[in-house]
Amino acid sequence: LQKIKRSKYKAVTEEEEKDSLPLQTMCGAIFDAILVHMMNTVSTPDTWQPLKRTMVQALNKQKVPNTLKIMEKHYMDSDIITLQEVSASLIDQARKSAIGKKFHIIAPANLDAVRDQNSVV
Repeated sequence: LQKIKRSKYKAVTEEEEKDSLPLQTMCGAIFDAILVHMMNTVSTPDTWQPLKRTMVQALNKQKVPNTLKIMEKHYMDSDIITLQEVSASLIDQARKSAIGKKFHIIAPANLDAVRDQNSVV
């Protein structure tokens, strides 16, 4: 999480900028509590928690390898591929993969290390 900066959003007051991080944290905690309550209401923890672990593994921990597999399976015949919000890790691994052998990967010279969201051709 990052402060909502007045320098970027002129309508934000000093107080709103100062309070933005604690408010984002609280909203995240409320959202998580609602999700846990919903899951415990419609199911039991021994049912939904293994499903959550499987989803986290596939969608977060294995996101880069899974994305590269999809690209190699479905997009290798493309003339050009454009991607948004790409991590530096995906760019690095793509360059070392079959994709990097076929395509010239163009990424920003100064990758966004904080948000790790980069546009790539």
